[in-house]
Amino acid sequence: MSIRFDGKQPSLAVSGQVHDGNFVELGSALDKLAEEIAGCVSLDLAGVESIEPTALRHFVESANVYRARKKRLRLASASGPAMAVLDKLPLSELFCVEQECRNGSCRRKLSTMDDSFELDTFILPCQAEHCREARVRVDRVAEAVGFCERGREDVRLAVGEAAANAIKHGGSGSGDGCFSVVCVGTPEKLSVWVSDNGSGFSPDELAGIDETELCEFGRGVHCIKAVMDEVDYVFDSGTTVRMVKHAAERW
Repeated sequence: MSIRFDGKQPSLAVSGQVHDGNFVELGSALDKLAEEIAGCVSLDLAGVESIEPTALRHFVESANVYRARKKRLRLASASGPAMAVLDKLPLSELFCVEQECRNGSCRRKLSTMDDSFELDTFILPCQAEHCREARVRVDRVAEAVGFCERGREDVRLAVGEAAANAIKHGGSGSGDGCFSVVCVGTPEKLSVWVSDNGSGFSPDELAGIDETELCEFGRGVHCIKAVMDEVDYVFDSGTTVRMVKHAAERW
């Protein structure tokens, strides 16, 4: 990390990997910068190579702390990998959008994130017994933001299938791998990312697998698409499935 100057406004430039282990140091540097300048706290993520999904919670917590001080985190710049992860959050309400922030808070009115916004991020071992934990934790988010039972049932089913696929195809087969889950919920929709570090697969390849594997795996992928409103895959050092469920009637 280093301090750079964007015009007259200093920015904390971060490079390399951002994860739970080094976010404490990053948070301390942001706090020090916040004490020394009058405007919003500027963050330059142009040199970031990767951000672990579980570090998203720290960004939210830091942003809320600065907002309480009538400041914002100002995103000066971000690399492609950084934005790919940050886009998992409704960051428009967390980051300052002004070109310059001096003499107090930025001109944009500081709004309070909806109290119904819920976030959970976690990493679990690639072992079958952890499918249930993934389902339970995501279901808690869905319940907290007011999803109806029917919608929650669809989400539980999809998360269970995605976790099972991550465990089977993302682990090494010896149970020593891990998969991560990021869940963001609002009253309007629930978004879930399930990621693993395996060799990956493409849903387009399902037609080429034998019937036995199709029963165990392929139908699970089709099931996810059947019960969720949006489903897409990213293949980059593993597989990430993004699933979105829009809220139905509250009954």
